[in-house]
Amino acid sequence: MTLEHDFDADALYIRLTDGTVARTLEVDSDPCTMVDLDGDGNLIGIEVIDPDRPWPLWKIMKSYDFSDADAAMLMATYPPNARVLR
Repeated sequence: MTLEHDFDADALYIRLTDGTVARTLEVDSDPCTMVDLDGDGNLIGIEVIDPDRPWPLWKIMKSYDFSDADAAMLMATYPPNARVLR
């Protein structure tokens, strides 16, 4: 897993695995959180616009498979009781 923060765009990209993005789905909007999926519907990455706002990590984690290590790192970095929507 890699984290990329574009400070000019105020966007965070969490790349969970390498792969070709087949489609992107919006998880929430204004500003938005999106997930990139491969052709089989597996999660490749998460893009969060304005990552300092509450965003639905819990919803994404319930909807897609994560390795235990990735789940632990995401929950430690973006704890639910801090700024991530429950």
